[in-house]
Amino acid sequence: MNDMQNGFFPAADGLKLRYGIWRCPSASHGTVLLLNGRKEFLEKYQEVASRLNSRGLDVFGMDWRGQGLSGRMLEDTLKGHVNDFDEYMEDLELFLSRVVLPKSRHRQVTILAHSMGAHMALRFLREYDPPVQRCVLSAPMIDIRSNPFSKAVIRWLARSASRKGRLAEYVPGARGGSRLHKTFSGNLLTSDKKRFFREQAAIEAEPGLALGGVTQGWVSAALRSIDTLLRKGYPEKIDTPVLLAVAEKELIVCRKAQLRLARRLPHSRVLVIPGARHEILMERDELQQIFWDAFDDFILSQGQYSG
Repeated sequence: MNDMQNGFFPAADGLKLRYGIWRCPSASHGTVLLLNGRKEFLEKYQEVASRLNSRGLDVFGMDWRGQGLSGRMLEDTLKGHVNDFDEYMEDLELFLSRVVLPKSRHRQVTILAHSMGAHMALRFLREYDPPVQRCVLSAPMIDIRSNPFSKAVIRWLARSASRKGRLAEYVPGARGGSRLHKTFSGNLLTSDKKRFFREQAAIEAEPGLALGGVTQGWVSAALRSIDTLLRKGYPEKIDTPVLLAVAEKELIVCRKAQLRLARRLPHSRVLVIPGARHEILMERDELQQIFWDAFDDFILSQGQYSG
């Protein structure tokens, strides 16, 4: 596997944001902007980056504000918090303009994004019109799953927390300790045991990567961003070709919302992966292969790379 080059750049508000670059050792045929999900970090995507490098693609990724080794938003660094998802978009625009494009060997890029990162990719395409040729989404967070509370209750809790100045508090049931001591049995993320424990191993090696549950502020920001993404006429104006990979056994985000949104995108393909759980890119080899075959077909059909 190729080593990742680390670096940092300042956000508009001065928060330190971390990025990583994996360059393919041979001639590069393209650049991929890799956007991970909530609570994730660059180290978790080493294998994914290696797969992309083997296809002749350079890879640029970042740790979102409030997670990984980027600056945290609150004094309690285990709280998953953001004031507004627009902050994520602003950070992404700076990353693309100040790091990716100046350091890339190519003028246009392909986005590969997972879960929350996929949500942000869609909003970014819609509002910033970046030089992105195509976009591949893994289990995108189009809408949240509201169990055990109804979505109406979640909205009420978020509004109540805002009125009472408690947006920095954990949502009910969330704790900082939830970041560790996970068991593979019954997990909703992947059916691959080895890949499941890689995240914990990385956190044990670098405790600063740890992150717990979300705050009321994060949930409130997520609901506002979801409302924006699903607004009438909003996704219909995303002209970039999109491949949307759906996990058949999705229990983290709303699967039905993914399929509904795909029908609203002007240029989309849907790939449902039988047996896959939420983390498609961390699944068993045979399930991942379905994804990577579709990825290659999607990129090759658009003339992205020749290898």
